[in-house]
Amino acid sequence: MTEQEVHEKAVDRLLDMHRDDFLDMFDAAVDRWLDKQFSRFGRWALTGIIAALFVWGVKLYVQYGGVK
Repeated sequence: MTEQEVHEKAVDRLLDMHRDDFLDMFDAAVDRWLDKQFSRFGRWALTGIIAALFVWGVKLYVQYGGVK
């Protein structure tokens, strides 16, 4: 089965679904995508916070005589 045939079969299946079934499936897909995007942002934000805390710690160390 070619990629085009698979695509056409999927489109035909979507068109045969009832509106409520399609909306439920669409909502689930959007929720899954948003969860993935939020987890990516969460990891990025956590890494940024850790980096900022590290720089702040180094600044305090230098400021209060850690390096002579």
